[in-house]
Amino acid sequence: MNRKYDFKLIGKYALQAAIIGIIGGLLGCAYNYVGSYVTGLWHLEGKLLFSIMMPVVGLLIILVSKLLGTERYTGSNNVMEEAGGMETTMSPICSLASFIDLLLTNLSETVTGREGASWQLMAPIAKHINGRYFKDTEKRIAITCAIASGFGSLWGLPIFGAVIGSEMANGKLYFKALGPGLVSGLIARGIALVLFPVNTAYNVEFSLSVDVLMIVKLVVLAVAIGLFAKAYTAILSSVQTIFGKINNRYIRIFVGGSIVAVMTYFFGQNYLCGVNTLMIDAMAGEEIPWFAFAAKLVFFAILFKAGYKTGILIQTFAIGAMLGSSLGLLFGIPSGLAAAIGLISLFTACFNCPLGGIVLIFELFDKNWILYPSLAVCLIIARIVS
Repeated sequence: MNRKYDFKLIGKYALQAAIIGIIGGLLGCAYNYVGSYVTGLWHLEGKLLFSIMMPVVGLLIILVSKLLGTERYTGSNNVMEEAGGMETTMSPICSLASFIDLLLTNLSETVTGREGASWQLMAPIAKHINGRYFKDTEKRIAITCAIASGFGSLWGLPIFGAVIGSEMANGKLYFKALGPGLVSGLIARGIALVLFPVNTAYNVEFSLSVDVLMIVKLVVLAVAIGLFAKAYTAILSSVQTIFGKINNRYIRIFVGGSIVAVMTYFFGQNYLCGVNTLMIDAMAGEEIPWFAFAAKLVFFAILFKAGYKTGILIQTFAIGAMLGSSLGLLFGIPSGLAAAIGLISLFTACFNCPLGGIVLIFELFDKNWILYPSLAVCLIIARIVS
């Protein structure tokens, strides 16, 4: 069968992907520079001032959205809907609002991580570029390019960004978006390697003897994580319902920030929502508190649903890694391996992205090839259970 290709349209997609990749790469590096400086500021202060900052920063976040007129922009939710072909309120000014809000959030180290920025900073600009200069191309492909450029520049995961951008909204890969997404992600990654190199790959430490009993243990671990995924989404929904009863946004975010400020002052900063040492320790096979995943979930759920700005992905990674570490201790599975399985499996189960999970294995654990078979099987089991 003869196929006719519209090379002019293909050229437009390639040009659009390149433009989004360049802008996304530069924007991601700018955020990394400024964000690293801002995040470092709170290290200079004592725990008391650190705790006081949380509710104050929350009020500033609401005030910024009010002044810029972006109250209806919800960040990652809007981006996911746009990637699925829906139309939402998302103008270029939303990129500026996200930049400011995420930096404010980093200032108090409440809900941080590069993932929120990788979703939210470039997508509104990409939508504008598509609507104004590339009207005969699909908007959802432009949004996928934006997501890929964010993950490429901010995480060093360009392939994962392209796959998740074309898969997450519908639970299946949108092949037309994959090629342009890869172009944007790789260009943004190249820019970041020059201006602000980022290495997200984890080295998982463990020793494993494979036998029938260990295989059974790994299957049980994957099933347990799949069941937890259902509880995880239910808990977030319940917390959202509770905070939804507070109609005033200023009061809602101030209350949430105050609660976590008190918790932080007494229990420390390890359970806040940045990429913290507990997650890294779990991946390295070191012992962490068995309740760490639950504490992390409580901190995250309160802050996220109270209105602080971030994405949910990196928090799911951290909770999954800590859960895997705790269950590994219970089941007699090496801690590092169990943490890696927890990270990948909870992400896949919650976001319905099995292909994205498989790609993430290769990009996130690039030096641990022995992990690949067990991680791939476990993420599939967890997804089926959830």
